[in-house]
Amino acid sequence: MRLESGRWERLHPAVYRLAGARATPRQALVTACLRGGPGTTVSHRSAAALHGLPGGAAGVEITVPRGRVLRDPSILAHRTGPLPGVDVTAVDGIPVTTVARTLVDLAAVLRPEALEEALDSALSAGRVPRPRLAWRLGELAAKGRPGAEVLRSLLDAREPAAPVPASVLETRLGRVLAGPGLAAPVWGHEVRAGGRLAVLDCAYPQVRLAVEADGWQTHSGRARWEDDLARQNALVAAGWTVLRFPWSVIDQDPGQVRREVAATLARLRR
Repeated sequence: MRLESGRWERLHPAVYRLAGARATPRQALVTACLRGGPGTTVSHRSAAALHGLPGGAAGVEITVPRGRVLRDPSILAHRTGPLPGVDVTAVDGIPVTTVARTLVDLAAVLRPEALEEALDSALSAGRVPRPRLAWRLGELAAKGRPGAEVLRSLLDAREPAAPVPASVLETRLGRVLAGPGLAAPVWGHEVRAGGRLAVLDCAYPQVRLAVEADGWQTHSGRARWEDDLARQNALVAAGWTVLRFPWSVIDQDPGQVRREVAATLARLRR
């Protein structure tokens, strides 16, 4: 009756919505979970998007219990045994893999660089405790999960008690500074300068060198611009040298970043 009257419209067999309701990405995820039936969960890149992690992508990516078939080119369905409760949570009522399980799943579908950005974002924001991630990774890697060793190597490279890059741009800066010829910087180093506490993106405290990654979104606006200037002046007055690199340089000319940091380190150590 509601279909005939136009009050409802069919999205898929046995899945309906109110006529005229605006289509949204989350609606598409809910619809896919309903189509998949009990035990269907948003996963992989769609789960990353729901959790606000780098590596998230538009589209619908879900995990369904093995044996079910969804013939829909708009849905990317992974098939596995029923996900254990420890790997499932909800975001706005949508069943989704936990952050720990999402990272393990992303390891199978993302390039290592993109996986590293998702990992650093989750750890720095406290979205997943490191021991919990290590536990789930160990359990799932034992079953031969693709990409598990890549994620393990990235996790092992991050010292448990040390800060990690707090943004995608900082992670990319870290990759630029890694490798032979440059010592590893300290991330999130805190400095008291000019009566204020400054948290540096990364630093070489022994020579008082700060290296900052400047993203437009976090440094735009007059108030933020003026605060950045005051912060930098306080650091310089306290004896620090500050190098600042925008996204375009870090992304397009990493050699320039390495050269400037290496030359400045050499000068300060003399």
